[in-house]
Amino acid sequence: EALVYDAICGQVLSNTTEGRQALVSSVWWPPLAVLLRLPFAAALGPRTWPAASLAASALCGTGVLFLLLGILRNWSFGWARILMVVALAVPPRFLAACLNGSVDTAVMFLAVLATYGLVQWVALRSLRHLVYLAAGTCLLVGMNFEMTVWLAMVLLLLVGDLVLHTFAPRQKVAVLII
Repeated sequence: EALVYDAICGQVLSNTTEGRQALVSSVWWPPLAVLLRLPFAAALGPRTWPAASLAASALCGTGVLFLLLGILRNWSFGWARILMVVALAVPPRFLAACLNGSVDTAVMFLAVLATYGLVQWVALRSLRHLVYLAAGTCLLVGMNFEMTVWLAMVLLLLVGDLVLHTFAPRQKVAVLII
């Protein structure tokens, strides 16, 4: 996976037709995953090993840990939040995801962001958290098409919340548009 993404980045940076086609017309290799690696590929130059994918994967893995740390701080978990984040960072499966160049850590980051947005929207009705939900779900579709079923469940929960609580009709439409 990492080799393919880096090869696509190389073709895009070389401004070839194949690179542009791979970026916009592939169902198997979603465009956002390529675009995430593109700055790293441009900075690191052509390599025989997937340096851009490894850097993007490690950065997203670190982002997941910092995002969870911030969420748990907002929920007043105190010092226990550090133990929880360390408990996520230590397992070999998470470390492997951070170091294998796959999209797993980016998907995890966006899924956590969308879930946090939904939970906080239901609890606080904060527009900022609705935007987190919208950004997380929108970017997740461009990152991994297989997450569409999960996204349908998240949106079903959002619609259920809109049905169960009293909102003005225009507010319901606005929430659904966002």
